[in-house]
Amino acid sequence: MINISFSKPTDLNTVSVFIFNISGEDTNIRFYSNGQNMISEDTSGLMTGEYILQMTVGNKTQSVQILSKN
Repeated sequence: MINISFSKPTDLNTVSVFIFNISGEDTNIRFYSNGQNMISEDTSGLMTGEYILQMTVGNKTQSVQILSKN
């Protein structure tokens, strides 16, 4: 599971998060709001390796590399 928390109050209805494999294919892992954070579905299906986490808040998008060690 991935938990994304925000340091400032954020309208979570404006947040979208996706995880792509290194080839750019969507892993179909979805995120949902628990009211304060964005929580992923089960990530145990990700194979060990590098992935790209892409998060959009409003009109700003940022991508970061993450590692899975499943």
